[in-house]
Amino acid sequence: MKKIIVINGSGKGQDSTTLKITNAFLEGFKLIEDTAQIEFVHLAELSFNHCTGCQICSQITPGKCQFQDDLSEIVLNYSKADIIIQNWPLHFYSVGSLMEKFFERLNPILSYVKTHEDEEFVGLKRVVNRTDADNIVMISTCSAADVRKAYEGVTRRLNTHLDNKGTRLFFQNTSYSYTRQSINGIDFYKAISWAGQDFARHRKISTEVEQILDKFIQSSEHEIFVTREIAYDEFFNDPTKQQENRVIHEKLKKMFTFYQPSLLKESNRVLEIKFTSLKETYHILLNEDEVIVLTKGERIPDCTIQTTFLMWQNLTSGKVKLFDACQRGELTFNGDKEIMIAIDNGLLYRPEKKEEELSLRLSSGKNKKWVRSKMNHWIFFLLPWIYTYIVISPFSNIAFLTVPLVVIGIYLLKKPTDTTFIDRGNVILLILLTILKLFLVDTQGSLSVNSILMIAFVLLGGLFSCTLFTKIPLTAYLGYDKYFKDINSVESYLNKHRLMTYLFATVLILMPVQAGIGYLLNIKWMNLWIIGYLVLC
Repeated sequence: MKKIIVINGSGKGQDSTTLKITNAFLEGFKLIEDTAQIEFVHLAELSFNHCTGCQICSQITPGKCQFQDDLSEIVLNYSKADIIIQNWPLHFYSVGSLMEKFFERLNPILSYVKTHEDEEFVGLKRVVNRTDADNIVMISTCSAADVRKAYEGVTRRLNTHLDNKGTRLFFQNTSYSYTRQSINGIDFYKAISWAGQDFARHRKISTEVEQILDKFIQSSEHEIFVTREIAYDEFFNDPTKQQENRVIHEKLKKMFTFYQPSLLKESNRVLEIKFTSLKETYHILLNEDEVIVLTKGERIPDCTIQTTFLMWQNLTSGKVKLFDACQRGELTFNGDKEIMIAIDNGLLYRPEKKEEELSLRLSSGKNKKWVRSKMNHWIFFLLPWIYTYIVISPFSNIAFLTVPLVVIGIYLLKKPTDTTFIDRGNVILLILLTILKLFLVDTQGSLSVNSILMIAFVLLGGLFSCTLFTKIPLTAYLGYDKYFKDINSVESYLNKHRLMTYLFATVLILMPVQAGIGYLLNIKWMNLWIIGYLVLC
């Protein structure tokens, strides 16, 4: 198993923009060597002393520095690593202060080897006791206009230190537009991933991938080209734009006064919002206990929403569902679907109290937005029964076999939005009715079709009756769309529907009784059905 150590010399620590390239490189590497063990060292997060040149590590306690601090063990790991990746920004045409300080502390792993010896002189050469230079990768970014010229000085130094070996990936700041462009259909980070794969196989980058990466390097003596957003945000200030940004920023912050992190399986997620109407991009950090709004962010977002500011207001107030808006093409969503589900369930807004309470009751505490789902409409309960009535008489038994398929299909469609007692009851009753129809109708001593219909009414009435002894009466699942107009509390709503469920159950069970009386008195079936339906209505 290969051991990789990543030395991050950026002053931003884990938020290093250069680290985006390093991570993409490692993703490609692990596609080839997936067992590699990677250790990240963020120098900005450590406390360590600078080298004083005391020579204790070479003369008094060989291989051991006088300072025992955060760097002591890391230097040892550095010397034992199979692959070394150096991640640093270019500061004043050098590797930066943190990386410089780290390099100086490598004295304990330096040693002398003899290159020549005779009677009078011994030739000595100082070497670093670490992996071969071919196993070292240097990844760096800069803000210079001419990348190649900017790295000339540091390249000469590295050539001396590494004997002209090592893999180098030097680019401009990753905030610049080149990272969002593609060349011949290949985007920048994809090409970096390919470089990682090449290095895993051959410890060098192939000529083909190098040629692709070279095309992303901008070299100009006087100018750099960036997007307007980056120009105004990073290089100079536009007071008008800043004022507009502050207003939008404050509006966004007010939208996130309510936050339910428990709806996310993992915290510390990044949501990127691109407002097409404002030409602005914001990063929303979904932390463990708060939401932070940034005008820009260093981390790669977990998901991206591209929409108008007005649509975003509707999403964060619960007026529109993110999933539905995506389906209608009113916005675009890319990334982690878990965040989409959490937003729709009230991650960033407080659902209407009565709606949330009712939803939790009807979904057994699983879905705060149950009543908003179109799949929970009462028509999906009645549809399989209507279909049964259509196919029970004029069609063959084979056609009637489609009844279980219809009710099971509806059950599976509803399952993502939380199926309830009535959905499961529908499946059981209609499968039972199908068995009765197939084995007891049109055979010797069998029941008639009309008798099967009466049995269906009894079964349906039984389903209504059973729910009278549960916490939720059956009609409560079917009449929630009238909830806000008529009811002041969930308890009064359930009491109302308990009475309605009782009436439905009574009528459904009495209809077969009416049919029996009609049969004895020789009254037409249809007349009794009409009377029964009128009573039911």
